[in-house]
Amino acid sequence: MRLPSLSLHHLQTRILAAFVMVMFVVGVTSLLLVHVNGSIAVRKSVTAEVIAGSRAFERLIELDSLRLIEGTRQLAADPAFRETASGADRGTLSPSLSKHGRRIGSSVMLLIDGDRRIVAGTLAPEIGKRFPHTKLLDRATAAQQSSAFVAIGG
Repeated sequence: MRLPSLSLHHLQTRILAAFVMVMFVVGVTSLLLVHVNGSIAVRKSVTAEVIAGSRAFERLIELDSLRLIEGTRQLAADPAFRETASGADRGTLSPSLSKHGRRIGSSVMLLIDGDRRIVAGTLAPEIGKRFPHTKLLDRATAAQQSSAFVAIGG
């Protein structure tokens, strides 16, 4: 019985094949690690940026609310407006609210009476209807001010 002879060429082929396999496995593993670590780093970075952006947006909204509240206080303190609002003739209220709204940068201005009905404002179809956001009015009554994002008239 004759043993198969190990030729030098056959041994080199095996070594080369093993080397290529090891290099392939190392390459694929490296790519996977880079991909996973890159994805984790990107997620952390994006999360931090989103959090910072949301804080900046919340601060902008807060500042805008304070600006609108102050503008509304100025209007409420105006003796001519108060006299018109408490009088029987409220025909000039909507134009007055619209003018003041433009001055303070508000696109919607509404005057709501004690019965929670909209008596004047920049949204003509809503005049005469009940103001649907009673919790906002309750907060405004309790704190003498309130602001919120609400949908009005669809």
